[in-house]
Amino acid sequence: MALQNVLAGALFPPALAIPLLTLLTTLGSLSASVLAAPLGPFLTRLLPRPLAMVRSVLEGDDSKDGSAAWVRLSILRLIGVVPWSGINIACGVCGVAIWDCSLGALIGSLPWTAVTCQIGDILQTLATNPRPSQSVQSILTSPEIVMKLA
Repeated sequence: MALQNVLAGALFPPALAIPLLTLLTTLGSLSASVLAAPLGPFLTRLLPRPLAMVRSVLEGDDSKDGSAAWVRLSILRLIGVVPWSGINIACGVCGVAIWDCSLGALIGSLPWTAVTCQIGDILQTLATNPRPSQSVQSILTSPEIVMKLA
């Protein structure tokens, strides 16, 4: 996925690539969750305790901290400890609402998509504007590149 984002950032302007790839990532996550949903009843009978723990983490107990499932899913994606494919499958198997899955994927994938698309745009800028008299450090510290990284 990262390579595709970098490539899209090099081929399209970031203003187009970032929303497009964020939407596609969200649709892919939602599709994986929907495809994993039929496994829920089978896995619940096979692994009731682990799924109950995962379900409590994903959906939470609203009486304790009040955070919605989409907030938890966004944070899981943002911290990057849990693989996104695992989150997608767990959402489907545990029966997390479609709205929570899609909003969590949208918000959680936006920063990563923005960074990787900007990297692609920077690489494209460096490839199309070769300046032999400049060092790599001077190119990377130019105001244009620093603004893209910020």
